[in-house]
Amino acid sequence: MKRVVLKFGGTSVADAESRQAVAAIIRDTKEICGELIVVVSAMGRKGAPYATDTLLQVYGDGQDLPKNREQDMIYACGEIISGSVLAQELNTQGLRSVFLTGGQAGIETDDHYSEANILTVHTDRLKKWLAQDYIIIVAGGQGMTASGDITATGRGGSDTTACAIGYYTGADEVRIYTDVDGIYTGDPRVIQNARKIPCLSYSQCHRLAAYGAKVIHPRAVAYAELGQKNVLSVRSTFLRGSGTKIGDYESRWNGITASRNLLTLTTTAEEGAGLVQTLKQYGAEPCYTLSDELGFHCGIDGRLMGREDIPQGQLRDVIFAVGPAATPENVSKTLCKDWEGEILRLSEDSVAVTVAPELYERQINLLHDGICLV
Repeated sequence: MKRVVLKFGGTSVADAESRQAVAAIIRDTKEICGELIVVVSAMGRKGAPYATDTLLQVYGDGQDLPKNREQDMIYACGEIISGSVLAQELNTQGLRSVFLTGGQAGIETDDHYSEANILTVHTDRLKKWLAQDYIIIVAGGQGMTASGDITATGRGGSDTTACAIGYYTGADEVRIYTDVDGIYTGDPRVIQNARKIPCLSYSQCHRLAAYGAKVIHPRAVAYAELGQKNVLSVRSTFLRGSGTKIGDYESRWNGITASRNLLTLTTTAEEGAGLVQTLKQYGAEPCYTLSDELGFHCGIDGRLMGREDIPQGQLRDVIFAVGPAATPENVSKTLCKDWEGEILRLSEDSVAVTVAPELYERQINLLHDGICLV
């Protein structure tokens, strides 16, 4: 008997038809594997009535909302609605299911509201329901502090919830279901020759996620790497297939991603540490940081441009290449003469380059074909 954790994103549970596809996957997986924990996101995306962003509009206009326990309780509502509806539908189909909030599932967090970190998962209650052969539905992206306050773990939190539960329960496999059928060498909406990657190493996937790929959250990959017996995969809810597997692989594949409209700036190494602390006060993390003999370099959300306590720089797009072929030497060979930017070396197999926003689409295709199709 295998213990498997499934995570379904917002588009997978957005409407009755999508939830029927989810129910079919759950039924098939339960029959084959035995023990099943399902993590769900809130239904749909902004504009859908129970999506997180829509619910937050009840709280305010979305501008500079305070990160506090009251906001996190609204954050939690979307996943609670989603999980309750899915558990009810499974029960009507004869699949014995129970729904648990993050706190009820034993997910303990710190009190960094809206960006809480998972400290541990107390698994007694989960294992009790598994022993009674129930399918457990857990609200993603939320937990509870030791003092009993509900917390939200931020964007991409359902991925992290699934991988954390997988790690603490010793699951054999974690599957992240979404509306794409795996991780690609680049965003297929922008890159003409993008190809699906069959397998990635933990480090490659973590860097792609950290540098802007939206398919899986970097904190989720970090949890998956902790529990290396877990098989982690990214799959489509609506297309059957194995998707992309992430694990202890010697992957030959390269990937490319980007963060757009970043404020790219350079300051002294001493000022860099203070800058990071300032950014955290705004709830913003640098998309990349580099330190060398010339100083401290970073890229941050361009919407922070103009703040008096943040040094000023240029608004640029930053393209990241990750993988065995992503070396500064190979990037240099690929770049055309009219490239308007610079190469920022990150490591031996991970490179960042800046590009003027008006050249983004042409240059990311050029770099992709030179690095990812080798």
